[in-house]
Amino acid sequence: DEIPSGIIPTEFDANKYQPVWRKAALENRLDLQAARLRQEAVSFVVAKSERDLYPQVDFNAAVGYQGLKEGSSVGDMAEALGHNVPGPTWATGLEFSYPIGNQVAEGNLDKAKANYKQAEQSVYQATRGIDASILITLGFVDRYVQAISHAEQAVKENTAALAAWKRAPLTDPSSILGMLQTEAQLTESTLTALQIRAEYAKLVADIRFKTGLLGKANGLEDYAISFNDVTQLPR
Repeated sequence: DEIPSGIIPTEFDANKYQPVWRKAALENRLDLQAARLRQEAVSFVVAKSERDLYPQVDFNAAVGYQGLKEGSSVGDMAEALGHNVPGPTWATGLEFSYPIGNQVAEGNLDKAKANYKQAEQSVYQATRGIDASILITLGFVDRYVQAISHAEQAVKENTAALAAWKRAPLTDPSSILGMLQTEAQLTESTLTALQIRAEYAKLVADIRFKTGLLGKANGLEDYAISFNDVTQLPR
């Protein structure tokens, strides 16, 4: 099927698209979101390991109630609630502990901090990868837009030239040969334009994927990709 008009832009401004695509990728890329979640999870472990180094104070409180009824039957157990009851009892206590040279806690803290640095580096690398891929893609789009423009111009010129040959009387072999050569050039330029269009369509889908805007998911088994997702640049 023919690609609808207006899908392929006639000009491309990289400075206009670059911040939009970067913002979309930072908000929608699942790999970056996963790296951020890992970093957040490790930060809780670091906070917990830091708290383990502090002195600990525990306040304990207990309330009790007891009775006594001698016997081995089940009824004696129930009657004990009303016999020989000294009254409710309660107790409170305060426990303070301060480990000296808590090497285990210090080791756990160092390990947690190392894991946090690693998670932080993963987020940084994912962000840098997004920036680099977007910059490279911007250059590809600009090249394809120019190439499509030149290819379509060649198709128009060869189409007009072939029409002129067909209007002229073909009375000698040179004119027939000229028409055949023009027709071959038209076929070649048309195939070139179609090939560039196909590569451009792949590039658009790749841009949608890199920016996290390829399709919409309403669950793992309900993922839909629209026609615009593979034909129009994200805006």
